[in-house]
Amino acid sequence: MESILEEKRLGKFKTIVLEILDEFSVKTNTHLPPELVDDALKIIHNPAFKHATSHLNSRTKATLAVYVALRKNNICVSPRCLEANVTGSRNLFISILKTLKMQNCEPADYILYASKKLGLDPSVVGNAVWIVLRLFNRFHRSRLEITQPVKALSRPVLAAGALYESGFTSGKRVLEKDLATILCVSEVSVRNALKHIRDMLGGDLWTWVEKVDQGKTEGITLEAPEKTFILRLVAPGRALAVVVFKEPSGDEWVRLARVLGLPVNGSVQLVDIINTGSEDYRELALEKSLTYLAVASGLGLGEYRVLWSENQDLTRILTNKGFRVAGIDPWGKKPVLVIDLNLLCNNPVV
Repeated sequence: MESILEEKRLGKFKTIVLEILDEFSVKTNTHLPPELVDDALKIIHNPAFKHATSHLNSRTKATLAVYVALRKNNICVSPRCLEANVTGSRNLFISILKTLKMQNCEPADYILYASKKLGLDPSVVGNAVWIVLRLFNRFHRSRLEITQPVKALSRPVLAAGALYESGFTSGKRVLEKDLATILCVSEVSVRNALKHIRDMLGGDLWTWVEKVDQGKTEGITLEAPEKTFILRLVAPGRALAVVVFKEPSGDEWVRLARVLGLPVNGSVQLVDIINTGSEDYRELALEKSLTYLAVASGLGLGEYRVLWSENQDLTRILTNKGFRVAGIDPWGKKPVLVIDLNLLCNNPVV
């Protein structure tokens, strides 16, 4: 008898979950993986979930389970998409993630999710992530210190505003309506975020980093060009700085990586930052290059986990941006400074 009742209960939840997912798919114009249904049903049977939601009605339980299943599948959207099915506060969505020891989506997660859906250029995505990190003073000793908090803006709204501004700046426009649909926020909220971003960051918004061919590097001579790639900080109509990277390989690199405790794969060497503008833009070029590399990994365009450098002329700039000394190169007798790109974007911003 108990098993029959359980089957009926399961069937009831499955029907509700399917309804909610169909509604979500239409609302956000998203093709959902079929395993989401089973994921949601498994969550409903999770003992911690059962205990935390024992006082809630069936539709609310199913909705919260769908939200958790979406998060597990890296689908980052505002709870606003689902809240019509919930009896209670929007805070239920956040508290259930905490109960299950899951991280909420951070602004960078929302940016990556929307960017993959829209097929955005990594220069747009990288600059959007930079905007978010700057608003939360993630970079040490930046040109502009942000003193006004952004707590009034939700993570998905902030992400949408950052993507819109980044696309607008670089001439690769992203439609406000598309961002609002994908992240399930209102267009009015996106415009409010955009105003806050422009008020806070000013002229630094009008620059972005892009990957360039080695033949367009203003006469810069490169060692081992086949292993080198270049990011360039640009503003409309002019180049401001060039950042030179090298992807290390070979036995000598493997030995150095092991001595310093760096990953053999996914470590990138920062060779130099060369200013080409009238002002010193090297720190801004470094900040935006860091977010570009972190985003490229998230978009599947390369494996960039750790950035390291032995360039002693850059020591002040690198330490200002959070690089730490990993050790001494026993062959070159130089200190090696490193930064973990995963930590740059994945640490909670609030």
